[in-house]
Amino acid sequence: MSIIKNIAMMCLFSALVSPCLYAQEEQKEEIPAGMEVVYIGNTKSVVPAGTKVHKSKGFMILESTPEYVGRRFKEHHEKLGSIQKEKDLLENEVQKLKEELANKTQEIDKIQKDIRRNTNKIKNLEEEIWGH
Repeated sequence: MSIIKNIAMMCLFSALVSPCLYAQEEQKEEIPAGMEVVYIGNTKSVVPAGTKVHKSKGFMILESTPEYVGRRFKEHHEKLGSIQKEKDLLENEVQKLKEELANKTQEIDKIQKDIRRNTNKIKNLEEEIWGH
């Protein structure tokens, strides 16, 4: 009877310890950059980040590689297009600011010349008045 108890205890011990060891192995596993873990039922899959999973007729279906690549390419293309538009708007704004700065610089130069001319007039008038 003790042999049966020993076998039963070993089975119980293995049933309890085995999932713990599996969980420890799972925690140590490193996921490559750009990848993520997706669980479908009891099945673990490492897939490219952002892979879509959908249910069809009771089955969980991962997005195929061509679908994933096509969708991601389209997303990146759209994002690149919006970045290009934003860049163009910013370049136009910078150009307008440069033109405005050039105009303001010309106005400042004109004011400085007027100040120098008026300063010279004042000096000449002072000399006439005070006779220096």
